[in-house]
Amino acid sequence: MDQRKSASSGTNVFKVSSSIFEARSFSRGFDSCEFVKCTLLIDHETGQLAFTSCVFKDCNIDKLEPDEERGLYVKDNFFDRPLEERRAEFERRLAQVLAARKAKER
Repeated sequence: MDQRKSASSGTNVFKVSSSIFEARSFSRGFDSCEFVKCTLLIDHETGQLAFTSCVFKDCNIDKLEPDEERGLYVKDNFFDRPLEERRAEFERRLAQVLAARKAKER
C-alpha cells in the first residue's frame, strides 16, 4: 500500500494494488484513493468507514452502498469494470461495426 498526503486537502491518500484490503480492520476515511486489482473485505460488522472520490479498478466490488446506522459513508466513487469485460465489449462492438461496414459495401 502506497500512502501520500493530498496537497489540496491534507488528508492521507492511498494507492492499493494487487492485494487483499481488509477494510474490516480500519475505522477511517479514504479520500481520493485508488484501489487496483484488489479484493476488498467488508462485512456486515464493518463500520465507521468513508470512501469519497475513490477509484476502484478491477476489484471485487462494483458499488458501495452507504449505511448511516453502521457509519458507512460513500460519495463520488468511480468503479471501472474489469479489463476482461471491457476488452470483450470492445471486441463485440468492433465486430458489429465491421459487419455493418461490410453489409454497406454490398
